[in-house]
Amino acid sequence: MNVPRAGDNNGVRTLQSETAHARGGARMPDSEHGNLANWDGTERGRYEVWFLKLNHRASGTALWLRYTFLSPLPGKGDPIGEVWGIFFDARDPKRNLAIKQTLPAAAATIGRGPFAIRIGESELTNASARGVLRRNADEIRWDLAWDPSPETFEPFPFEGMYRAPIPKTKWNSPHLDIRMRGAFGVRGDTYPCDGEPGQQSHLWGTKSADQWAWAHCNAFEEGGGVFEGLSARIRLGPVKSPSLTVLHLRSEGETYLFNSLLQLLTNKSIAGLERWTFSAENERYRLHGAITSNLADFVGVKYTDPDGEPLYCHNTKVASCELALEEPTGGAWYPIQKFNSRGTTAFEWVSRTPDPRVEMLI
Repeated sequence: MNVPRAGDNNGVRTLQSETAHARGGARMPDSEHGNLANWDGTERGRYEVWFLKLNHRASGTALWLRYTFLSPLPGKGDPIGEVWGIFFDARDPKRNLAIKQTLPAAAATIGRGPFAIRIGESELTNASARGVLRRNADEIRWDLAWDPSPETFEPFPFEGMYRAPIPKTKWNSPHLDIRMRGAFGVRGDTYPCDGEPGQQSHLWGTKSADQWAWAHCNAFEEGGGVFEGLSARIRLGPVKSPSLTVLHLRSEGETYLFNSLLQLLTNKSIAGLERWTFSAENERYRLHGAITSNLADFVGVKYTDPDGEPLYCHNTKVASCELALEEPTGGAWYPIQKFNSRGTTAFEWVSRTPDPRVEMLI
């Protein structure tokens, strides 16, 4: 395979990038197309993130992995590649651990045929994740695999939103609902995975939203079901938008979407650090629910936009969730399905200022 090296950009060495053709001409699955990098390895003022999370139900723990490239605007720093590992223990939050490795982007690679991200000792493909992070005596190690999803979930209502200047951050989920095999280790303890519920998503853009609440769960107490929701406020010049909310539920082979342009504005959302409540209606159904979390379960991390402006992410992967899907009967709404998660919901609350009750670990 040809691996041409990208040239310098304003004197900054950027990452290597592999050819964009599938090996041997084989057709890529849709999920792999959803993971392909949008950053060309040279352009400034961009960021791109691939994240992976899983819940280890037997131990009450969870793992969040984040592979990211940041190419700041000129004068705001050099392009970098980073790997983040965050471990959560719902039974003993004092064991929570966060480690980050930062390298020059020139030391990393992006493969486009097939898709692969390599940063230091860590790698992400469309069907696996391997790596290790160390800090003094602490270590997070992972070797995970899954069956690729047949399609990429795109939460925006129109494909044009993925090409337009606004929103400035694009988002999809190549693997909205997967089952993990392999193992991960933290501080010498090993957590074997044989069908643990997980997710892998992809973000890219030029500027993050000003504030958002996000949640995902595919580990409900009874039955299947996959939920993902986002409520964000974006900056339109000097003005912040109202909350723009998209909700999505899959259950028993059915998909329930609440993401039209009108629903972006009319879906209801009240978000805070310890509780997020929301509701939405479409032409046939109503979905409402609440995400709740304990302060001790949060890990604080700092994001940085390409223009150097910081954001503060208050993140937990062991929150709880209650959902009700309803349909109208006789002029009133009646529940047809209910969903409950105890300590297996991913939730993050991100803002431009940190909450002093949550320690920023990285």
